[in-house]
Amino acid sequence: MDFKKILLIVCLFVGLNTVAQNRLEFSQVVTLDTNYTSVQPAYNFTYYGIYYYVPAGKVWKIESSSTNGYFFINDVEVPLMVSSGSSGTLSSAFNPNFPIWLKSGDKIRYRWNGYCGNGNSCTATHNFFISIIEFNIVTD
Repeated sequence: MDFKKILLIVCLFVGLNTVAQNRLEFSQVVTLDTNYTSVQPAYNFTYYGIYYYVPAGKVWKIESSSTNGYFFINDVEVPLMVSSGSSGTLSSAFNPNFPIWLKSGDKIRYRWNGYCGNGNSCTATHNFFISIIEFNIVTD
């Protein structure tokens, strides 16, 4: 083998080994689970939950969800229930394609729309559940 071929093989070997490779390592199962009752004003209202952030050095894989509302990923709405029929009642017929992957720094929160008829306030129950697998980002 001549010198040029040996040099090419060595350069390729060194070059391919210096490229950073990341892999995912299981960390924990995260459950975002909120169930609460609140008094809401008359007529239409919207409730926004708190933000949950993917920690630095982590990745979240959303496996499933259940809610009587919507959730937002990075302030983009992901409907989990859709209106059906002329009455606009909510149906659980819609679910996004799971899994949904979130990177470090991404945020997720919950929104619930409601209506209290007859001009009176009402008591509303909000449910929000998301099952997440959290991974560490490991650099080799």
